[in-house]
Amino acid sequence: MALGKEHNRKNSQVLLYLTPIILVAALTTRNLFFMAAIPGFIFATQVIHPDLDQAEIIHEFSLWNLYWWPYGKAFTHRHWLSHWPIFSTAIRKLYFTPVLIVIDFIYESRFIQEIKGDNIIEFARNFYLNSRFLAVYYEKFWFIGEVLADTVHYVLDITGTEAKTINRKLERKNR
Repeated sequence: MALGKEHNRKNSQVLLYLTPIILVAALTTRNLFFMAAIPGFIFATQVIHPDLDQAEIIHEFSLWNLYWWPYGKAFTHRHWLSHWPIFSTAIRKLYFTPVLIVIDFIYESRFIQEIKGDNIIEFARNFYLNSRFLAVYYEKFWFIGEVLADTVHYVLDITGTEAKTINRKLERKNR
């Protein structure tokens, strides 16, 4: 699919149908963390999608493209390690972890520096640790959203390739 535009469009269409299902799951189970699957789906579609394995298609220089270039060189396009749902999602999450650590470090250092006084610092520390616990719980559902987006991407790749193969065979036959 051309530079991911078709993937983005199709994933957005799937998300329109998926969102009410996720909301119903969140409300019926009384677990609002299910809604974390929605931004997870969007994040996996727009930011850490399977097509980051295409180092050769990077046409513009940016820190983001530079960061993902080794990942693109490590896997051939559509290799099962870069496209198979769950496995590839986990690999990209692990590869993205250093970015999250840097963001976390910046957030933590700014958050602590802005607060003065021993009691407030202790409160901030406890709040931060508790929010980390919630983030880990939230991450499970976020990851489910990412896996769903990767699954749609994978299915589109397979069906798109099959359709192209069938069209080529028909064109050859009609010549």
